[in-house]
Amino acid sequence: MKHCYPKRVFFLFLFLVFTPVAFLRAEVAPAQVIVVANEDNADSMRLARHYMHSRGIPARNLVALSLSQNEEISWEIFARTLWNPLLDWLLERGWLRGERLPGTDAAGRSRVKLSANKIGYIVLCHGVPLRIAHDAQLAARETSPERPLRAEFATTTASVDSELATMASPASPANALVPNPVFGQIKATTQQRQAILIVSRLDGATFADCQNLVDNALWAEKNGLVGRAYVDAGGPHPQGDAWLKNTAEIIARTGFDLTREETPQLLDYDTRADAPALYFGWYSENIAGRFADASMRFARGAIALHIHSFSAATLRSGTRGWTAPLVARGATVTFGNVAEPYLQFTTMPQVFLAALLTGRQVGDAYALATPAWSWQTVLVGDPLYKPFKVPLGEQLRRVEATPVGSRDFAQRDYVLLRQANILSASGKSAVAQKLLAAAINEHQTLPLRLALARLAKMPALAWSAADATALKEDPGLLIETARYLNQNFKAVNALLLYRGILARKDIPDAVRNRLLPEAIEVAVAAGDADSARQWREQLPPPPPQPPPAPNGAKLRI
Repeated sequence: MKHCYPKRVFFLFLFLVFTPVAFLRAEVAPAQVIVVANEDNADSMRLARHYMHSRGIPARNLVALSLSQNEEISWEIFARTLWNPLLDWLLERGWLRGERLPGTDAAGRSRVKLSANKIGYIVLCHGVPLRIAHDAQLAARETSPERPLRAEFATTTASVDSELATMASPASPANALVPNPVFGQIKATTQQRQAILIVSRLDGATFADCQNLVDNALWAEKNGLVGRAYVDAGGPHPQGDAWLKNTAEIIARTGFDLTREETPQLLDYDTRADAPALYFGWYSENIAGRFADASMRFARGAIALHIHSFSAATLRSGTRGWTAPLVARGATVTFGNVAEPYLQFTTMPQVFLAALLTGRQVGDAYALATPAWSWQTVLVGDPLYKPFKVPLGEQLRRVEATPVGSRDFAQRDYVLLRQANILSASGKSAVAQKLLAAAINEHQTLPLRLALARLAKMPALAWSAADATALKEDPGLLIETARYLNQNFKAVNALLLYRGILARKDIPDAVRNRLLPEAIEVAVAAGDADSARQWREQLPPPPPQPPPAPNGAKLRI
C-alpha cells in the first residue's frame, strides 16, 4: 500500500475527540433506510426481512432485484441488473428527485441531475454481488488527455457498494476513484451530503453470521458496548502505524482496558483476548495470530478492523481475508477492501472511531472517515448502529443491580475496569483500587485481580492452580498474569499459574513450547526442582543441525 498522511486528518480526529457532538446531519431514522436484496437468493430475502423487522424499517423500503449469484460481476451486468433498476426504483418512489440525463454513460448507467435526496442509508444484503471486475475497454474509453491517470489508478475494479455511493451524482467515471465530498467535513453542507449515498452491507460467510450483525447491534445499543480493546500496529508503512497509534490514544481516553502490540508480530495465542469489544490492527493477508482461533468470540456489538489491501476480496469464507472471518467470530461492524485501494484511500480507523465516540451512527462515521467513492472499500454492519448509545455512567448503574452469577454478570468486570482506568488516569488511583478491591471481595475474577495487582503494585489476593484450570479463563489472560507476577513479584507467585496453564489441554503445542523455558526458570527460582525436571523432559528436541561442509567449504543457502 502507498501512503500519504494529510495533516488535516490529524487535526480532524483531535477535533472529534475534544469537541461536543456536531452531526453531519440529523440522525437517520429506520424509515429512511433502503434495503436491497437478491430476489433469487432465499437467504438474501430472509436476511432483508429479518433486518427490516428488527429495526422497524417499512416493508415498502425493500428493493428485491434479480441479481447474479456471483460475488464478482462485469460492468455490463452491474449497470443492467443493479444500478439502472435501483435508480429507476428510487426515482419512481421519490427517494431521489431530479432530471434524467439522456442516454447512458460509458459504463451503461443511467444518470440524473439531482434536485433532492431523501435517502438515509442503503443496505445491501448477503447475496448482492460484492465486486465489479476490471474492464480494459471501458477504462480506455474513459481515459483522455484531459483526464490523465497514474497507472495504479487506471482500473475500473471497484466494490459494488462504493460505486452505488455515486448514484446521486450526475457523472462519475468507472475508471479510478471519486473524492468523497463529506470526507473530514464535520459540518457538511446539504449539497455535499446529498451528492452521495451512504451504502453498507449485511454480509458474511453464513446466514447466522449475517443475522448476528443485526442482533448484536441491537443488543449493544440496549445494553452498551462492554469489553476490552486491542490495537496491533507494527505494519509495513509509518502512516498506517500512526493511524493505529492515534486510535490507541483515543481508546485510552475512553478508559477501555487496552492491549497494544507495536511489533511486526500479530497478536498471538499467548496474548490475552478476553472480551474484545474493539480491535484495530494490520498487516496480514488472511486472518492469523490470536484471531485465527475459530473459537475466539468478540463481545456483542464489537467493532473490529484489520487493514489489508484485499481484506474483503471475498465475504463468503470464514478463513480468507479478514472482513468475513471477523464477522464469523462475532464482530458487529467492520470494513475492508475488495482490491488494492492504496493506503491513503482506505477508511481511516482513528477518524471512524472518534466520530462514533461523539455519538454518530456507524453509517455517518464511515462517510466521514472514507476519502473516496467509486473505489474498493466496503462497510459491513448495520449503518443505524450507535455503539456508544449507553454511556459508562448508565452501565455502572446497571452493574450495581446485576446479581452475581447472572447471565450478564461477566460484563461487570469490564465496566469496572473502564471506570478504574478513568479514575487512575485522573490521579485517583486510591479510589480505583478501592473500587476493584470491593468487586473482588464480592466475586474473585482474574481480569480485576490482575488490574488491581498492577494498580497496587502487589499480588491481588492468593493465586492458585485453580485460576488456570477450573476457572476456564482466556489462556492469553492467564499467560499475561503469570508473566506479570514473575516479572514484578516473587517467582512463587507465578509458579502455580504456570502449572495450571501447562496442564490445560487447549494450549497449542507451539505456545506450550514457548512457555516451557519460562516455566522452568520460574520453577528453579521458586526452588521447585520436581516441576523444573518435569518440564525439561517436555521440551521439544532441538532442530537438527546441517551436516558439516566437506573440506571446510561454505554451504550455499
